[in-house]
Amino acid sequence: MATYTGQRVKDTYESIIKLEDNAALTGSPKRLTDGLGAPTPLSLSSTEVKASVNVEATGFKTPTGTSLEVLLADGTTGSVLSMGDLNMVHNQNVASASWVISHNLNKYPNAVVIDSAGTNVTGEITYTSINTITINFTGGFSGTAYIN
Repeated sequence: MATYTGQRVKDTYESIIKLEDNAALTGSPKRLTDGLGAPTPLSLSSTEVKASVNVEATGFKTPTGTSLEVLLADGTTGSVLSMGDLNMVHNQNVASASWVISHNLNKYPNAVVIDSAGTNVTGEITYTSINTITINFTGGFSGTAYIN
C-alpha cells in the first residue's frame, strides 16, 4: 500500500485518482482521472462502475439469492439453462421433503428449486455421486429443480 508520509503534496497529486469534475459522486457516471486530469478507462457513479476496456478479475462477489439469469461479458443477460453447459430440469410431482435427482451430467451441479407456487426454495444439497444429488428441505412440497 502506498504511503504519502514524508512526501510533499506537489510531488504526489498526479498519482491520486479523482472524479473528472472534482465534485461529489452522484447517480450519473463520471470518468476517473489522475491528479493531472488525464482520463482513465473507468467511470463511476453511486450505482455503477463502467469500463471502456476489457476488465480482468480474479473473482466476483455476487448478492445472495438465486437467479436463472447471468450477466454476460457484453452486458446482456442469458439464461443459465441456455449457456451451453450441461443442464437438466427435474419435475418433482409428488410432494416430498427429500428429492433424489439422477441428473447424469457427470459433474457436481448447482440446483435452483422452485415450488409449485413459483417460490424459490432453499434446501441442503448432498452429492450422492457425480451423477446423483439429494436435496433435503424442512417440509415436503412439489415443484421443479433446475440442475446446472
